[in-house]
Amino acid sequence: MEIREREAGPVTILDVSGEMSLYHTATLKGAFTRLESNRKLDTVLNLDGVNYLDSSGIGVLIAHLTRCRKEGGSLKLCNLQPNVSTLLKLTKLNNLFEIYETESEALESYQN
Repeated sequence: MEIREREAGPVTILDVSGEMSLYHTATLKGAFTRLESNRKLDTVLNLDGVNYLDSSGIGVLIAHLTRCRKEGGSLKLCNLQPNVSTLLKLTKLNNLFEIYETESEALESYQN
Protein backbone atom coordinates (compact mmCIF):
# COMPACT_ATOMS: atom_id res chain seq x y z
CA MET A 1 0.00 0.00 0.00
CA GLU A 2 1.19 3.48 -0.83
CA ILE A 3 -0.16 6.72 0.59
CA ARG A 4 0.41 10.23 -0.66
CA GLU A 5 -0.68 13.11 1.57
CA ARG A 6 -1.87 16.48 0.28
CA GLU A 7 -3.55 19.52 1.78
CA ALA A 8 -6.58 21.42 0.48
CA GLY A 9 -6.97 24.22 2.97
CA PRO A 10 -7.85 22.68 6.34
CA VAL A 11 -8.63 19.28 4.77
CA THR A 12 -6.03 16.54 4.39
CA ILE A 13 -6.33 14.34 1.32
CA LEU A 14 -4.81 10.88 1.41
CA ASP A 15 -4.36 9.21 -1.98
CA VAL A 16 -4.25 5.49 -1.26
CA SER A 17 -3.21 2.80 -3.71
CA GLY A 18 -2.79 -0.95 -3.40
CA GLU A 19 -4.50 -3.36 -1.04
CA MET A 20 -6.19 -2.36 2.20
CA SER A 21 -5.79 -5.76 3.79
CA LEU A 22 -4.44 -7.32 6.97
CA TYR A 23 -0.86 -7.24 5.72
CA HIS A 24 -0.98 -3.66 4.49
CA THR A 25 -3.06 -1.66 6.96
CA ALA A 26 -0.15 -0.68 9.23
CA THR A 27 0.77 2.01 6.69
CA LEU A 28 -2.72 3.48 6.81
CA LYS A 29 -2.88 3.23 10.61
CA GLY A 30 0.38 5.17 10.80
CA ALA A 31 -0.92 7.90 8.50
CA PHE A 32 -4.13 8.22 10.52
CA THR A 33 -2.23 8.30 13.83
CA ARG A 34 0.00 11.09 12.51
CA LEU A 35 -3.02 13.11 11.36
CA GLU A 36 -4.80 12.63 14.68
CA SER A 37 -1.75 13.63 16.72
CA ASN A 38 -1.41 16.79 14.59
CA ARG A 39 -5.15 17.52 15.06
CA LYS A 40 -5.83 17.21 11.33
CA LEU A 41 -9.28 15.74 11.76
CA ASP A 42 -10.95 16.49 8.42
CA THR A 43 -9.80 13.88 5.94
CA VAL A 44 -10.70 12.87 2.40
CA LEU A 45 -9.56 9.38 1.53
CA ASN A 46 -9.15 9.05 -2.23
CA LEU A 47 -9.49 5.32 -2.90
CA ASP A 48 -9.09 5.46 -6.67
CA GLY A 49 -5.99 3.24 -6.49
CA VAL A 50 -7.37 0.71 -3.98
CA ASN A 51 -8.07 -2.59 -5.67
CA TYR A 52 -8.86 -4.68 -2.58
CA LEU A 53 -10.43 -4.05 0.83
CA ASP A 54 -10.92 -6.61 3.59
CA SER A 55 -12.29 -6.55 7.14
CA SER A 56 -9.03 -5.30 8.67
CA GLY A 57 -8.99 -2.37 6.23
CA ILE A 58 -12.59 -1.62 7.12
CA GLY A 59 -11.67 -1.76 10.81
CA VAL A 60 -8.95 0.85 10.33
CA LEU A 61 -11.39 3.14 8.49
CA ILE A 62 -14.05 2.78 11.19
CA ALA A 63 -11.54 3.42 13.98
CA HIS A 64 -10.31 6.63 12.34
CA LEU A 65 -13.85 7.77 11.57
CA THR A 66 -14.83 7.23 15.21
CA ARG A 67 -11.85 9.18 16.55
CA CYS A 68 -12.40 12.03 14.08
CA ARG A 69 -16.10 12.35 14.89
CA LYS A 70 -15.37 12.28 18.63
CA GLU A 71 -13.09 15.31 18.14
CA GLY A 72 -15.43 17.15 15.75
CA GLY A 73 -13.82 16.07 12.47
CA SER A 74 -14.83 13.76 9.66
CA LEU A 75 -13.58 11.14 7.22
CA LYS A 76 -14.99 11.18 3.71
CA LEU A 77 -14.32 8.57 1.03
CA CYS A 78 -14.18 9.19 -2.71
CA ASN A 79 -13.36 7.51 -6.02
CA LEU A 80 -14.28 4.01 -4.88
CA GLN A 81 -13.52 1.17 -7.25
CA PRO A 82 -16.60 -0.98 -8.03
CA ASN A 83 -15.52 -3.92 -5.85
CA VAL A 84 -14.85 -1.64 -2.84
CA SER A 85 -18.15 0.15 -3.35
CA THR A 86 -20.01 -3.17 -3.56
CA LEU A 87 -18.38 -4.42 -0.35
CA LEU A 88 -19.40 -1.29 1.55
CA LYS A 89 -22.96 -1.61 0.24
CA LEU A 90 -23.23 -5.30 1.11
CA THR A 91 -22.03 -4.63 4.65
CA LYS A 92 -24.26 -1.53 4.87
CA LEU A 93 -21.20 0.55 5.75
CA ASN A 94 -22.12 2.91 2.94
CA ASN A 95 -24.59 4.29 5.51
CA LEU A 96 -21.78 4.95 8.00
CA PHE A 97 -19.31 6.69 5.71
CA GLU A 98 -19.82 9.81 3.64
CA ILE A 99 -19.01 8.58 0.12
CA TYR A 100 -18.53 10.81 -2.92
CA GLU A 101 -18.02 10.03 -6.57
CA THR A 102 -15.16 12.52 -6.96
CA GLU A 103 -12.57 14.24 -4.81
CA SER A 104 -13.91 17.66 -5.74
CA GLU A 105 -17.39 16.68 -4.49
CA ALA A 106 -15.91 15.48 -1.20
CA LEU A 107 -13.97 18.72 -0.76
CA GLU A 108 -17.03 20.82 -1.64
CA SER A 109 -19.00 19.06 1.10
CA TYR A 110 -16.73 20.67 3.70
CA GLN A 111 -17.93 24.10 2.56
CA ASN A 112 -21.58 23.29 3.24
